[in-house]
Amino acid sequence: AGGVLGQKIELVERDDEASPDKGMRVVRDLVDKEKVVAVLGPINTAVADAAVGYGNEKHVPFIVNVSTGAKVNELFAQSPQNYVFRLAANDVVQTELVVRQAIDVRLHRSPAILCDDTGYGKSGLENLLAALGRRGIKPVYVGSFKLKDTDMTSQLRAARAAGADVLFSYGIGPELAAVALSMRRAGNTDGPAIKAALEDLRKTYDGVTGKYVKPYSAKDHEGLKESHVLLGRVKNGRVVPSWAY
Repeated sequence: AGGVLGQKIELVERDDEASPDKGMRVVRDLVDKEKVVAVLGPINTAVADAAVGYGNEKHVPFIVNVSTGAKVNELFAQSPQNYVFRLAANDVVQTELVVRQAIDVRLHRSPAILCDDTGYGKSGLENLLAALGRRGIKPVYVGSFKLKDTDMTSQLRAARAAGADVLFSYGIGPELAAVALSMRRAGNTDGPAIKAALEDLRKTYDGVTGKYVKPYSAKDHEGLKESHVLLGRVKNGRVVPSWAY
């Protein structure tokens, strides 16, 4: 729309590589050299905690758009003119929400906790312990993992052995995906366990040829039924039902 106050907007991007030290250098470069009017980010909690104080020092607004564990309102104690804002629900809000759902609504009583070993994960662990403590509940298992870990099977087996009936986890996308992939319903890789799990699939799966709702049973291992198979013909470059003219 022509800019702001008669001036065009220029986006200056930097990669802090999720490193607090690199993040501090990046922020100083943006503020001192590039003379930015505001900063969107940083993304990672540890980087944000290390860098946003420089915004308060130089009176440059920082809008934290992802980091949920970084200090924001806590900064008022040292900087009454606080220039740090957040757009995401912080960890305390998120933790209370998931604990309320798992403990108060679904009535789980034996939670396990699995967090990454970064500042973000450790902060999440503290928040989870506090939220559970307010309800008089202690986790039956607390485990951790490192960034870039791809197999959480040992931690999940330990949680299951401890009697966990629900899992709370703090981490970022790739590692949380690894946790989810490790939570195979079979519980182990033994043939009988995998067979039993396949015979009792409880979720609807989207496959190449359609949606599958409990496709197998103990007496039926044919995933595709007659109702799933249709004859088609090509018409004007598209596959249409054979009876369409």
